[in-house]
Order: sequence, then C-alpha cells, then structure tokens
Amino acid sequence: MNNKVDATKSEGGKANRLDGAQALSDVTLENEFGLEALESRNSNKIIDWTDLMARFDNEEFIEEIIESFFVDNPARIEAMTEAVKIGKADAVQSYAHALKGSAATIGATSLSEAAHRLQLAAKQEDPETSEEFLVDVQAEFEKLKSFLSQPDWIQIAKQQDSRQQQIEQLQGK
Repeated sequence: MNNKVDATKSEGGKANRLDGAQALSDVTLENEFGLEALESRNSNKIIDWTDLMARFDNEEFIEEIIESFFVDNPARIEAMTEAVKIGKADAVQSYAHALKGSAATIGATSLSEAAHRLQLAAKQEDPETSEEFLVDVQAEFEKLKSFLSQPDWIQIAKQQDSRQQQIEQLQGK
C-alpha cells in the first residue's frame, strides 16, 4: 500500500507530495476550518529548518551546532537572569545580544526575537519590561530545549517547514 498522496494545492500546475496522513490532515484543516486553522497549527514552529539547511546544508553538522548551543547558553541565561534581578542593564543587554545571535544561528527564531526584545528593554534601562521579557526568553528557551530533546526533532522541523510553505502557497506569496 502506498502511504503517499498527492495534495494537489497546485500553483502553476505544481503539486506537493506529503505523507498521506499529514496531507489529509492539512487539506481537511484548510477545507473545514480555513487557512487560519492551518496557520495556527504551524504557529508553534520552534526551529526554522529551511534557514538552517540554507546556512549549513548538513544535518550532522547542524546537530553538532545544536549541541554546542546547549553548552554555553544555559549559563548565559542564568547570568542574564541574575543581571536582570540586580538591575545591571549593560550586562543584560550583552547577554541578550549574545543569546539572540546564538539562537538565530540555529534557526530558533522565537527565542532570538525574545532575546532581541529583552536586549532593547535593557538598552532603554527599563527594569520592569526587562523582567517581563526575561520570562519570555526563559519560556522560549525551555520550549527549544524540550523540542530538541525529541529523538525525531529533525523530522518534525522538516514537517513544520513543509506546512509553512503550503500556507505561503495558499496565500499566494
């Protein structure tokens, strides 16, 4: 039995090929609930796989980069947390900037954006907003850590990117 189906959401005569269950699920979401349902299902994307592959084009190397990310950044987040608590805006800004770049390197867009918001709040020397954004950074970091602890995280990231591309095609982008 063939477990592939053609999900013919064609644009210019091009059909996407997906695993059967995923294709049917996405087509059903779009048909029954509209594009918003498909978009919300993809809104929990943790890693931008397309970006990672464009940068490194090597899954084994990507896994090594991800491992090194978790060598430095837990301590960085602890230091950043302490800096927020004691009101050291310059240190918060520096740690947040480093985390922003490190997260962007591994395609962790939500974490990178959260770190950027914290960096800007620290630059403005706004302790209350810095505390709020620190909570966001910590939450995004935990989501990333949880996601990457799954043995099939690469496959999941690929599927999420595939759904994102479908959404963009449906929107005519």
